[in-house]
Amino acid sequence: MPALISLCSWRLLFPCCLLTVAALWLPPVSATNTAPGVQAPLQRGVVLLARARLPDPRFRDTVILLTHYDQHGAMGFIVNRPTPMRLSHVVPGLAKQSLRRQVLHFGGPVGMDHVFVLVQSRRSHGMAHVSGEVYVGQGMQALRHIAASLEEDEQVRAYAGYAGWGAGQLEAEVARGDWLALPAGSADVFTREPGQLWRR
Repeated sequence: MPALISLCSWRLLFPCCLLTVAALWLPPVSATNTAPGVQAPLQRGVVLLARARLPDPRFRDTVILLTHYDQHGAMGFIVNRPTPMRLSHVVPGLAKQSLRRQVLHFGGPVGMDHVFVLVQSRRSHGMAHVSGEVYVGQGMQALRHIAASLEEDEQVRAYAGYAGWGAGQLEAEVARGDWLALPAGSADVFTREPGQLWRR
């Protein structure tokens, strides 16, 4: 519990207790709307690059991978804000040494009491497809499952919370010039230097 409290203090956002996991529906996405000013259509699998003039300080200098997008809204994860907390403190008993050394990432200000998982793999591990070899899941159980079956050429990131938009909200922010939508590669999402990703 002290480690969880320190995570919340570190971000100064919402109280969290990474002990409760709620189900999240990730339906197939077919929408590919293109809002004015973007360089890639808004759809799952693209990244949103925060413009320097973005007014919300919670998203300043962020890079967000969209994992869901349709007419009802969008969601994704900030992929360039690692926290100081190791996964071994969040999920004791992880099978893989490489995962125990990893840190938990701050995924966004919504649902800070939920844990989400992104994996780069040629197999789904029972998760929802985002794009290419990237899949998304949620919950401690998903993280434990990945830890038990992870192969050497597969990569994992775990996130507390997510970024979300209601219907039409993201399109309005893009049209206002808050975000630049760009094609994403797995090397961006799973970079070893996430803190340098926005500037790069």
